[in-house]
Amino acid sequence: MGCGPSDTTTDPRYQRRVQDIGLTEIFRVGDQEGDVALFGEVSDIDVNSRGEIFVIDSREKSVYAFTEEGRRMGAIGRDGAGPGEFAGPISVHITQGDSLYVFDRMLMRVSVFDPSTFTVIRVFSVSDNFSRGSPSTLLGISEQGVLVKYITPFYPGMPDGPRYDRVYLMDYQGNISSDPILRVLARDFITTTSGGGISARPLPFGRASVVRYSPYNGRLYAGRNNSIEINLISIADGSTVKSFQLAIPNMSITDFDRDSILSRATSEIVRQRLISAEWPSSHPAFETFLVSDDGLIWLKRTMPSPSVNAEWLIIGKTGQLSAITYLPKDVVLEVIKRNKAYGHGTDLSTGAPYLVSYVVK
Repeated sequence: MGCGPSDTTTDPRYQRRVQDIGLTEIFRVGDQEGDVALFGEVSDIDVNSRGEIFVIDSREKSVYAFTEEGRRMGAIGRDGAGPGEFAGPISVHITQGDSLYVFDRMLMRVSVFDPSTFTVIRVFSVSDNFSRGSPSTLLGISEQGVLVKYITPFYPGMPDGPRYDRVYLMDYQGNISSDPILRVLARDFITTTSGGGISARPLPFGRASVVRYSPYNGRLYAGRNNSIEINLISIADGSTVKSFQLAIPNMSITDFDRDSILSRATSEIVRQRLISAEWPSSHPAFETFLVSDDGLIWLKRTMPSPSVNAEWLIIGKTGQLSAITYLPKDVVLEVIKRNKAYGHGTDLSTGAPYLVSYVVK
C-alpha cells in the first residue's frame, strides 16, 4: 500500500518547489499472526547484491535472513559467546563481495560471515578504554578498514561538560586508529548523581548527532539535529569535504507534546526530574537520515505527537531538496538500494516489531 500526506505539516514555502515521490509496500513481516518470524527488537538491516535481506534481532540475539520477496531463509548465529554466536548483536553491514559483518556490543567484537555459507570466517575484538569510550555501533566497511563509533559513558565524579561520540577506523588486523576520524556532540541527557552513581535519561526533545557511512563515495555523513545541516567527512583525514543546509524551521513543542512525555513517566520522582529539566522550545529538526546507494540523503523530519505520518525529505547530491515522501510515523528506513527501501516499524495496536520493504517510484 502507498502512503499519502494526509496529516503532514510540511512548510508550504518549500513544498511547492519539489515533487512528491511514492513508496509502494512490497511486503511486511513480523506484525501479523502466523508470520514466519516474530521479532523481539529490530536494531539494523542490510541487503546483499542478490536482494537478500539480513535483519538483526538484538533481543533474540540472532540475524534473520530473508529472500527479496520476504520469505524467511533462516537464522545466522545463536545465543552464546563462541564463534558465530551473539550476546548483543547491534549492527550488520555487507561488503561489495557480500561478506557479512556483524558487531556484537556485549562481546565487543566484529564477526565476519562467508557470503555463501554464512559461516563465521574471521573475528575482530573491538576494545574500549577511558579515552575512546565504549564501542556502540558499526558504521560501515571501507577499503581502509571498519568504521566504529564510540560513545562516552557517564562517569561518576566527572565534572559536567559536553560529551562526545567519536568515530575510529579499525584495520583488518583489528588495530584501532590512535585519533578519531570524527568527533560529534553526544545526545542530550538529564543526569542525576546519587550514592556515588549516576542516573541518566534522555532529555525530552533534546538534540543528538547522527553519523552514517556511504559506500557510494566513501564518505562519512554527519549532522546534529538542532538544524538540517549535513557535513560530508573524508575518512582519510577527517576534513569536511562539503556541507548541505536546508533553511527549514523546527516545529514548536506543543502542550500535547509535553503532556505525552510526562504521562509516560514511570514514577513521581522521574516526573519531577523531567519537569525541572530545561527542555528545548522546539522539536529537533530531524529524527534520523540515511544515504541511498546513488548518493541521495533521505532525512526523516521530527513530527508532532498527534501526527500519523512522517515526512521524509530527499536531498540531492548538490544539497538541493529534490523530493518529499511520506511514511507511517513508526517506520524507520535503514537501507535504500536499487530503487527499493527497507525499514522497520512497530505495530501501533500490538506493539510487534516488523520488517517492511517498499519500491520507490
